[in-house]
Amino acid sequence: MTVTEAVDRTDRDTGDIYHRMIADRQAQVTMAVRCVGAVAAEVAARTVTGQRGGGLALGDLGLPQALTLFGLMLFPVDILPAIVVLTTRIDGPIAGPLGFSDLAALLYLLRLTATGRMFRIRLISSRTTFFLFLAWAAVATVAGTGQLTAVGRLGLYAAVGAATTYRVGAKRYLFAGIVGLSLVEIILHLPHVGTRMFGTVVADPAQLGFIFLASLLIVGTSGLPRQVRFPLVGILLFGIAATMTRSIWFATATISVLAVLRRRWYLPIVVPPLLAVMALPLIAPVTMLFGLNASSPGLRFRSITAGLAAFREHLLIGNGWSYVHTAEPADVLASRAAVAYNLWVYLGAATGIIGTALFAVYVWRLAREVVTDTAAYLCLTAVLAVSMSEMPLYGGSLIMWSFFTLTAQHGAARARRPSRLARLATTTPCLPRHDAAGTR
Repeated sequence: MTVTEAVDRTDRDTGDIYHRMIADRQAQVTMAVRCVGAVAAEVAARTVTGQRGGGLALGDLGLPQALTLFGLMLFPVDILPAIVVLTTRIDGPIAGPLGFSDLAALLYLLRLTATGRMFRIRLISSRTTFFLFLAWAAVATVAGTGQLTAVGRLGLYAAVGAATTYRVGAKRYLFAGIVGLSLVEIILHLPHVGTRMFGTVVADPAQLGFIFLASLLIVGTSGLPRQVRFPLVGILLFGIAATMTRSIWFATATISVLAVLRRRWYLPIVVPPLLAVMALPLIAPVTMLFGLNASSPGLRFRSITAGLAAFREHLLIGNGWSYVHTAEPADVLASRAAVAYNLWVYLGAATGIIGTALFAVYVWRLAREVVTDTAAYLCLTAVLAVSMSEMPLYGGSLIMWSFFTLTAQHGAARARRPSRLARLATTTPCLPRHDAAGTR
């Protein structure tokens, strides 16, 4: 190749990149104009007809919320996952049953789809199994309660987690958002040291504790200097202790055990239930020693009993994802979405044997995929440990967000095995050497 040909090729490549950037921007602007145009048309129609009250065409989305979404469209797309996490605990629907974080997550996926980047996501074995689980959960829910919003959120959270694995910038902003939220919550709690930390933004000790735990994994496996990393680890451990939540303490102890063991894919699955059985006799002494909520263990045991009863009623297909009414006769958590304070019992009651088996296969495949990723490996362990006494898979759960974003893997294609000719060329001195693809 001559110098002139090389320069021409470089110019063509640069021009292609520039045109792709222009196309991306045009797609984003078009989407924003369509959204704002729809809202403006609805507002104009209501102004002409004199109609008052009610929601806009986008459910309960009003003009201020629409302008907020328009502002989100102007943000760089990689910042949106961090915004989703920071707004997950904001209560109240904005558009129908969707909250602000749901809309931000949908906007993130739409913007990636508009630029064609969503089509790069590989359908690896864990994602395939999770898709089958979601499909079955939807079938069981329609047959039972008929409320698919919660199942849709599972798919939405998982899709955002998968998409961030293809966006290095999105991962960085996301991790910075998680760690930043943790540090802000700890700083705001300092005037109240000595009391249980619920969190100003998060407002739930279990959710807050897991965010501290996720931040601990992010910081501990980062490339920060030791002078910065060690103080941050100490601050986050203080936050975990201040939540005074047994499930978070148990998860911290569990990942500490796995951190010193040789990494094996089956340990995140096997170790949490084994340690949970061993820790049962310690519940009462720990509760008395630290003055924890004494009624919580009994409530959890009763909820698990109610969940098992619901599981036996519909053993094969389950009662549907939001089966809250099945617990009312037992007078256990009759007004809450998470009936059984155990992930596996809840899955059995909600999706039956089939759904639970599909989710178990998903966890098995995921455990094999994350074994080479320290943060993902320990995050999976932490989620399964917390799930012994929590049900983290529900809308507004930071545990679920952390699970899907920290454990999601890129799914890069495996290296192809060299052809027979290539192997022969690399081992035979008389032939010219070839690369792995068998080309000179």
